[in-house]
Amino acid sequence: MRSTRILLGGLVAVGVFAGCVVQQAKMPTSQIEYDRMARADRERFPPRTIFDYNLQRALNKDLPPSKRVNSLRVVTALKIDAPELEYQLALVLGDPTAGAELQKVALEFLLGRDHPGLAEYVVKLLPRLKAHSSLRDRILDWLIKHPQPQVLAEVVKLWAAEPSVTGPNEPRFRRIVETMTNKYWDDALLDSINSPVFFARGSALELLASRAPLSLIRLRISRTEARTDAFKAMQDVLGRFDYLPTTAAELLQTAWVYTQRPGLLSDAGRLARGWEDASGYRFNIRDTHILSRLAKDPLRPSWRPSQLIGHLTRIFGASPHVRHTPSARGAVDDYTEDFAQQVDALTMSDLWNLYLLREMLGRQRVQMALRITAQRDRSDDSGAWGGLIFYQNGRAEAILYPYSARGGQNDLIYSPGRRAVIDGRDAMCRFNCHFEKTDNTRRAGPGPEEIRDAMLRNYYGLIITSVNEHVFCAHYYNADGLVVSMGTFRFR
Repeated sequence: MRSTRILLGGLVAVGVFAGCVVQQAKMPTSQIEYDRMARADRERFPPRTIFDYNLQRALNKDLPPSKRVNSLRVVTALKIDAPELEYQLALVLGDPTAGAELQKVALEFLLGRDHPGLAEYVVKLLPRLKAHSSLRDRILDWLIKHPQPQVLAEVVKLWAAEPSVTGPNEPRFRRIVETMTNKYWDDALLDSINSPVFFARGSALELLASRAPLSLIRLRISRTEARTDAFKAMQDVLGRFDYLPTTAAELLQTAWVYTQRPGLLSDAGRLARGWEDASGYRFNIRDTHILSRLAKDPLRPSWRPSQLIGHLTRIFGASPHVRHTPSARGAVDDYTEDFAQQVDALTMSDLWNLYLLREMLGRQRVQMALRITAQRDRSDDSGAWGGLIFYQNGRAEAILYPYSARGGQNDLIYSPGRRAVIDGRDAMCRFNCHFEKTDNTRRAGPGPEEIRDAMLRNYYGLIITSVNEHVFCAHYYNADGLVVSMGTFRFR
């Protein structure tokens, strides 16, 4: 009996002792736990031991991101002199599985150490940061101090994404580009567009066009020896049409037409001069398709603007219309859609597009095809249907193109696939179907996303909306945000 009591007493004592050891052996894995450590615990676990343990946790990809972040905060707070730490945290910045918060903590530490090899990482992190965050300011200042030309393209893209040309970071970006290139910022951007190894030409052009006089840019482009297709294309359209692309989309389409369809520019030039004399028309690269096709069609009448306007006024005036419902008062889709009210803002390209599209939608074969398309589109809830319209055999012809699945499931807005994007560089316009409901009048006309996309990518568009089982309506829109209701038509 006595031996039993002694044994039980021993077990209790061991249990208490074991409990104390477990409690004292708990290594701090967050800043809060480290701050709350007792004095005895700090003697048991020296700072270097805590540092090594938490660094191992921070680099452990099997741990949840939140635990890795907590351990990394302990590491950076300890201020241990460990030469290998900077290299290891730089690896965290390059790890796509690390997560934004872990990379942010690592970057803040490395910026504080003035680590020189951060350029390729900071330009990837910058787009994720808020416009006026202190970390963003620190990164931009670091780039000024450590200019690295190999990330010039990424810096130019970031600069072009700034919301304002007079924003607080404007001086920083100019200085970064100048320190990277040892040139004035405008010279550096122009030279970059003409560099075969620079791949942010569209962003560089947008920066120049919004910050320097266009007359000066035209002069400098015309007098510079071209070393890239993009630069040669700009010189070509500048000489033919006195036209200068000013956006990334315009430059991309100009370079594509110049290299892939060079004959179109010659054909377009002949008719463009006639339009200019008749109506003061100013060329845009998105008009190349309609200009070149009309110029080579001997059966099409050479209508004056007044004749086209009179014809369209009569047709649109006699047709019932379905009005667009704006998403909000004053929003980009809170527009006037009446032809007569905005005819003065429409170009000859717009007038011809409207004439040809109205003619196309009135054909019985097209109306039958649209009825079938509407039925099939409604049975497919994975994506909205759409395609491109071309001038073929003397009239407009619509061709369906599969939607892209890369943007995820979206049954409301047509997302063109890669083939449609490429073919769209030589097309009259894009068409989007609003067929997800039989009675879809609340979605008649282009919505804000569709208008913004046309502005961004520089194309003409046509929205076809089902009104009921037997009727659909059509709305035309351009890259300037103008919308024209084309009336209603029958599903045959």
